[in-house]
Amino acid sequence: MVEILKQTRSICSQCGEIVPATYEVRSEEQVFFSRTCPTHGTVDTDLGSHAPFYRRSFEVEKIMIARYGDGGDTDISHGLSPFPLRKPAGLAILEVTERCNLTCPMCYAYSSPSERDYTLEEIEMRLDQLIEVEGKGISLQISGGEPSVRKDLDKIAAMVKKKGFGHLEMVSNGIRLAREPDFAQKLVSWGFTSVYLQFDSTRPEDIVKLRGEDLWDVRVKAIEALERAKLPSTLAVSLYDGLNSDQIQQVVHFAWQHPDTVCAIAFQAATPFGRFEVNANKGATPRKLRMPEILTLIEQQAGVPQNLFFPVGEGSPLCNTFSLLKYTHDGYKPFAPNFTLQEFMSVMGERPNMTLRMLTRGRSAVLPNIVTNMGGTFKLIKTLWPHIGTDPSIWTNHKTLTLFVKPFMDESDIDMSRIERCCFHNASPRGVMSFCALNARMRPAEPHARESAFVPLPTRRPKPQVLTVD
Repeated sequence: MVEILKQTRSICSQCGEIVPATYEVRSEEQVFFSRTCPTHGTVDTDLGSHAPFYRRSFEVEKIMIARYGDGGDTDISHGLSPFPLRKPAGLAILEVTERCNLTCPMCYAYSSPSERDYTLEEIEMRLDQLIEVEGKGISLQISGGEPSVRKDLDKIAAMVKKKGFGHLEMVSNGIRLAREPDFAQKLVSWGFTSVYLQFDSTRPEDIVKLRGEDLWDVRVKAIEALERAKLPSTLAVSLYDGLNSDQIQQVVHFAWQHPDTVCAIAFQAATPFGRFEVNANKGATPRKLRMPEILTLIEQQAGVPQNLFFPVGEGSPLCNTFSLLKYTHDGYKPFAPNFTLQEFMSVMGERPNMTLRMLTRGRSAVLPNIVTNMGGTFKLIKTLWPHIGTDPSIWTNHKTLTLFVKPFMDESDIDMSRIERCCFHNASPRGVMSFCALNARMRPAEPHARESAFVPLPTRRPKPQVLTVD
């Protein structure tokens, strides 16, 4: 007996046509994502024995759609996306270069030292496109490639500020932060408000296998530089099943040791798109960790229950989720252990993507927004008091840690309803679209966009390393 959890649409991996798809529970609570092309037949993707999680997630999704809507037939993309965008994003990602000072075995953007920068004129055009799609005030994350290889970040930051964007974050592998003593302070002076730091593991051998070099010393020095500059950071951890998937508690503990910079950890699933050669010696594609598996690992290793994770923005609960922890002398602990979904949705308000924009700017920015959502300070205190009223440090201690979980979609599980309601839109020469749509469908057809600017970067010479996965 097959139980249909949800009917949706997907893309046939052979002809690229939009086809019907379903989430199904089969024997032994095994969940499958099944899509059927009239020409090429049915393809099933095994999502694991997690039927209770998926049942609960789709019930939450129904509650969210009833409150926020699903966008209907709206398309705000203005023709810049091959797939409709139903909702404004909570965070926009702007690619500024294809160059990098690494050639990681795992890189969704196929970056390397021999690739190219985008011109300032092209970057300005994409900023204008983002404003056309999203409106002003959106938080912006600049990405690549490695943005710090550019020598004109100050000009890009000035352009971003002039056009009215909010929070400005830089994605980075940390090399320039570690090796240029005043670079972190320069970022602050240019208007950057945070850094999204590639981190992955506290074990150097894991980093070697994922990034091609031992960058542990770089990670430590980059964090020290961010601490000196008082620049907030998020640790980006790509969880590769069987390699660094036992590192969650160690990464949380590292964050606890550096509360003056680390304010969030993003646990991402290592996803087989772009250059994905970590397991090249064995020739097999690794199993991608799914949302319920990552949440289970966090609960087992860091003690944060799965029911304290809540959806990010208005997108699918399968796309992004987060939990807030408070700093204590014994480590990070859940902020409000008995918080409910209904209370969470009240705090986020009628337009959670807009609240998410404020959340990315920090506690001082989001608090007025939440007060408005709740209808006044008194109602906010009344809602939160049963959870945190007996702990006065909650109101005075600004040291918190947000855990994000982001299991990206790839060709095997691409769900059009998730693409259309995505909260994270990516701007590149290919247009403005869902991050997963870009990397699962569009970038593979043209890994390197045609651009006029091309500035080669000298290849670094790492120590010889053997890349194997036990």
